[in-house]
Amino acid sequence: MPNNSSPSDFGSLGGLLNSQLEVIALSSIGILFVLYLALRLTKFDPSQRLASRLADKSWMTRDPISEGARTRFLRIAFGVIWIIDGVLQLRPSMPGGLVTQVADPSLLGAPRWINDIANPFLSLWNDHPVKLDIVSGIIQLLIGVALLVDIGPISRRVVLYGSLLWDLLVFIVGNGGGVFYSGAAFATGAPAAIIVYAYVAILLLSADSSRAWVAKARPTAYFASGFLAIGALLQALPSEGYWHKGTLSSYLTQMASSTQPWLVAEPVKLYSSFASHSPVIANAVMVFVSLGAAVILALRPRSKPVVLWGTIAALFGWWIGQDMGVFSPTGTDFNSGFPLAVVIFSLMISAEPAVIRSHLFVKATDRWGRLKGAAGSLVAGIGWLTITAFFLSGVILVASAAGAPSQSMALVDSGGVQPLLTKRPAPSFTLYDSSGKAVSLSSFLGRPVVLTFLDPECYDACPLIAQEMVSGDSMLGKASSKVALVAIVANPIFHSASDVTAFDTSHGLNRYPNWYYLTGSTSELEKVWKNYGIQVIVPKEGMVVHSQFLFFIDKKGNTKDILLNTANDQYAASYSTAIYQTLKQMVNR
Repeated sequence: MPNNSSPSDFGSLGGLLNSQLEVIALSSIGILFVLYLALRLTKFDPSQRLASRLADKSWMTRDPISEGARTRFLRIAFGVIWIIDGVLQLRPSMPGGLVTQVADPSLLGAPRWINDIANPFLSLWNDHPVKLDIVSGIIQLLIGVALLVDIGPISRRVVLYGSLLWDLLVFIVGNGGGVFYSGAAFATGAPAAIIVYAYVAILLLSADSSRAWVAKARPTAYFASGFLAIGALLQALPSEGYWHKGTLSSYLTQMASSTQPWLVAEPVKLYSSFASHSPVIANAVMVFVSLGAAVILALRPRSKPVVLWGTIAALFGWWIGQDMGVFSPTGTDFNSGFPLAVVIFSLMISAEPAVIRSHLFVKATDRWGRLKGAAGSLVAGIGWLTITAFFLSGVILVASAAGAPSQSMALVDSGGVQPLLTKRPAPSFTLYDSSGKAVSLSSFLGRPVVLTFLDPECYDACPLIAQEMVSGDSMLGKASSKVALVAIVANPIFHSASDVTAFDTSHGLNRYPNWYYLTGSTSELEKVWKNYGIQVIVPKEGMVVHSQFLFFIDKKGNTKDILLNTANDQYAASYSTAIYQTLKQMVNR
């Protein structure tokens, strides 16, 4: 059964997300307060000790007068961008939508080694979507705060090095390498926004170390030129399909359909209409704007008109092609257009250290020193609070990786376990196990029952559902024997005792004493299917198609809950946890 969830369904985890964010905030404040008391009592200053140990490390030291106006502009601008990205990461649609709506489409067409690296991370996300979304958001918030607040040269460089590792992870796992997915082009933000973030981190680290290349316009111009050129060439590739009627226009129409201000959507709709009537010209404009900006930036990086044109070209792609990046329910950032425009525009600003450019800097420094003295405690508090939250998010990450999977993705995938508004007796039946012994529903009174319908000839969905049932039951430990796991054959052709035995043996289900796979005559099975509302369809070709529901029946024989299981192997662990959580409540009642 296909996954019918829409982007609006992904917000179903919003309550979990908000409640755990509150726990993070309160716990961070509590940990910070305890650490503060401990440091005050012991008179231990870890920052000074760390600084003294790293003082002779060139890669960790920072020249206090090396920051020019250009690097300051980029530091502050990207500090704000990182914070906005962190906030977007924590929107309710992200835990459930990141894998299916962001990562999976980006990985289509990517080399196998990229998928091999990404898949374990995506599986971990599917097991713990809410917790890992919080970790991701806090990491981005930390990077942003570290760029904006004076948390010390060593701390900032640690964060910048950490951001490069984060950039690499996002580039592989979230972007799939940036250029391999179908339709990758200038209009979609290729080769990937995270490359721009990584370049800025490298530039800031190099500026702190007084690297000579930072003060030159050419390296930054060449970077922007290369980025735009790759996007333009992808846009021009016939294999991407943008020259064909309907490709570019349908993409733009989809982007403009997201909930957003009229002023933002209308230009995108107008260009979509233009692309619908003149696809070749519309795509040629996209190619010319990006490739033209790339060429002139490489040739004349110091020319202000050229820099202005490059900035406008990046903003054109950001608005028209990328729809500003943030209006999709699963938009986690501005896409590449806006960050790239910021980098290009920085070429308009002097790169000289501020202390050389003007005596006014001396006065400004004195004033800042007095202000910092007055507000130093507040600034330090903000920095330490952020670092504490980051530490706590790391604890959550480790605990999540070692802990039981969350049922959150089952909730997103199919709505999760749904309680019935009114309890009603489960329809009775008497069928037979593989040995021919009669088994009735009434024989399970006093035990919770999980009941489902499986096809013994099925080799994908049904074995997966059976394994999720026994896995969820096994999580109960010793109490697992108190539960009856019951499956009824859902195949009007193959339903003999030998068919049932072969299924159980093939999938190791005969090892579980509380597993019951029941069958009967065609008429007996059809009666049970009808009573439980199970559709069983025999197509001309292929396997039998049937409803994939799990019924949770309490100790008194009443149907308590129901679960639609899509048999999505990506969410198998999540479904097992959903089954476990429901059974745990039933066993303890």
